[in-house]
Amino acid sequence: EMRGTEEDLLRLRHVRRIATAMEVIDKLRSGEALDASSASFELSNFCKVWIANADEKYLPLEARPLQPSAPVCGSVELTDMIIDNLISNANRYRHPEDAPIILETDAEGGFGIVRVINPGSPIPDDRIPYIFALNYSDGPKRTKQNKGIGLFISRHYAELMNGTLDVLPSTS
Repeated sequence: EMRGTEEDLLRLRHVRRIATAMEVIDKLRSGEALDASSASFELSNFCKVWIANADEKYLPLEARPLQPSAPVCGSVELTDMIIDNLISNANRYRHPEDAPIILETDAEGGFGIVRVINPGSPIPDDRIPYIFALNYSDGPKRTKQNKGIGLFISRHYAELMNGTLDVLPSTS
C-alpha cells in the first residue's frame, strides 16, 4: 500500500536527521570542525520549493509574498535541514484550528532571511532563552520523537554558515 510506504519514508527521513544531528553533537563536543560545503542559491526560490511540496508533507504551510533576496552562499542541505526543523517544530506546537504556518524570505543588510511564523500560541517569553539548549523540550510535548535536539542542531548549522537562528517573542 502506498500510504505505508510514504509513512516509512517519512520515518526513515526522521531517523536520518536524528543520526546526522547526533554526529554533529559528537563533533561539537569534541571540538572537531564541521563541514558546510557552500553553494550559491536564492532563498526565495529555495522556499518556493518548500511551499510547493507542503501538501506532500501534510503541512499547513502558506507563503507570504516572497521577497527576492540576493543570492546567499551556504550549504543547501544544511539550510533545508534548518527550515525543515523549524517548520516541523512550528507544526508540532500549533493547534489544528490555528492558521497555517507562514514561510517568508527577505533580505536585509546583505543577508538573506527566512522567517517561519507560527500564528498559533506563542512561546512564553520566559522559555525563549532555553529553547536552543540541548535536550530542551516543552514538557507535555516531549515524546519519543521530540528529543530536544533539533533547534540546538539547527542553530549550530546556521552558525556554521556564518548565520544566526533566533526566536522572536510574539508581538500579538
